[in-house]
Amino acid sequence: MTETNYSRLLPLEPSQDLFDFAEHYFHDTNTLVMRCEYINNPLTGLKEKYVRCKCTACGESFLCDYVAGGLCSPYCNEYGFFNHRTQENITSHQATLCPECGAPVKAISISRMYSDGYNLGCKTFVEVCKIENMLCIVSWRVYKNVDKSGTVSIGSYPFEAYIADGKKIIRCVAYRHYFLSISRLKGWEQRKRYDDVLCEIDESCLLPFGQEVLNGTSCENSKLDLFAKGNERLIVSYLRLWQKRPNIENLVMQGQSELVNEALKKAKTATSYYTNWRGSTAVKGLDLKKAKPHEILGLTKEEYREATEKHLTLELICTYKKYKEYDINVKLSDTQRIYSLFKYAFDEFVETGESLITACNYLVRQQQKYPEHKSICNARTLLDFWNLCKKRKMDLNVKDKYPQNLAAKHDQLVALIKFEENQELIKKFKARSEQLEPFAFADEDTGLMIFACRSEKDLINEGNKLNHCVATYAQRHAEGKTAIFFIRHISDPETPFFTLELNKETYYVRQNRGKCNCDRTPEVQAFEEKWLEYLKTNKIGKENKNGKCNDESGTKSNVA
Repeated sequence: MTETNYSRLLPLEPSQDLFDFAEHYFHDTNTLVMRCEYINNPLTGLKEKYVRCKCTACGESFLCDYVAGGLCSPYCNEYGFFNHRTQENITSHQATLCPECGAPVKAISISRMYSDGYNLGCKTFVEVCKIENMLCIVSWRVYKNVDKSGTVSIGSYPFEAYIADGKKIIRCVAYRHYFLSISRLKGWEQRKRYDDVLCEIDESCLLPFGQEVLNGTSCENSKLDLFAKGNERLIVSYLRLWQKRPNIENLVMQGQSELVNEALKKAKTATSYYTNWRGSTAVKGLDLKKAKPHEILGLTKEEYREATEKHLTLELICTYKKYKEYDINVKLSDTQRIYSLFKYAFDEFVETGESLITACNYLVRQQQKYPEHKSICNARTLLDFWNLCKKRKMDLNVKDKYPQNLAAKHDQLVALIKFEENQELIKKFKARSEQLEPFAFADEDTGLMIFACRSEKDLINEGNKLNHCVATYAQRHAEGKTAIFFIRHISDPETPFFTLELNKETYYVRQNRGKCNCDRTPEVQAFEEKWLEYLKTNKIGKENKNGKCNDESGTKSNVA
């Protein structure tokens, strides 16, 4: 038994109907071919430059005044003409109106054309036909060209073809991919694997067809003619899905082609590569093991009727089913407003266990009652409010969970927690300052002094004045994970000079930086060495045998 060579069955030229259809599509694509000529002026007897234009819309050829440089630029090698209808200078590749007929055209100079002319447009057109009782979806690349004489021609070459034979689809192509290019073949070539490379087809590029094309083929009951009526239809993917799950036609017969197309798009975009979806029946949102339309969508008859009347998308229908699974009180009519409020917060809301309808109705009332807070009266604000209450260990009853003014209550709680955190930080800084007070030191020889940071405000001021990032050490300093000290001149103790970070357990200076993170000067280096010697000699910050810290030293005269 020999295998059928499907590539030999396909035509090499499109039908005349497709040519007429494509010609109508390119009807408004016209150009004005410009050619520079020397014409003898009868008044002067001298030859002068003119531009001869030929319009592809009206077919008229006429002379126009020559303009040097196209757009009146004397430094441009282009040329153009003066359009008396629009009162402007026109250069090559510029859109304008034909001076004779007024049709929209694009001016093209013959110097900008290739030897075979200029391409006015190229588009993929698709026709569905019947070849030897097999349904074929054939695409053609149709182009419109104009040559240097202004003659317009429409040509085509084959592109993609899909042949439905029984329960399979065979893909044929008329091109070959290379690393950085595509070359056209002389005929069709059959591919071993099916891929829907054709993707979305607009109604404007699909030659209209009816049930008579499907009759007598294995796809006679596919309702492909009904599904194809619309923009961006995945007709090849639909046909492949129908071959595996014929009951998909029940949705199409009920006018739900848009839902089916939406499901196919999601199935294709869910793969690693957009074009590699090969007709899997795992289409999200559709239960293709069912037969009735409402069962395929997972809805009751009443819900299906309501969804049809409101023209809900498949995404909203799937969202409704997810909401209803969580809260049985959710109705189809509530889906849109719940989706707008909980689109990015539903998964987090599920963890709270609260009623979805109760929260949604509350937020809607808040938006109506406080229109000035409409932008922040959403699920994210409500969840944040509950988290803040949980952080402060507040026991909330039903009334407290839904305050009269959510925005105001939320802001008050944020301000309160921030105040409490600031107060806690202030206490930590104060305790840390007292702990590091014995580390203070002054040296008359170098004229410098050092003392520990006392507050976050001082730390921020230090960073601003010296242009470095010491302010980011606030939390670590307050919690005792590091120790920040300020080096000042004794004569000017309020002006930041150098900032030092110390590991007080080992007396190791982690860093000592001045303005813009500059390194130590010799005087600062000498002062640092004296200070460290003072700390080590007196064991400042170390515990003695009694378990007490050596906060007092015998050299109090050197302490600032």
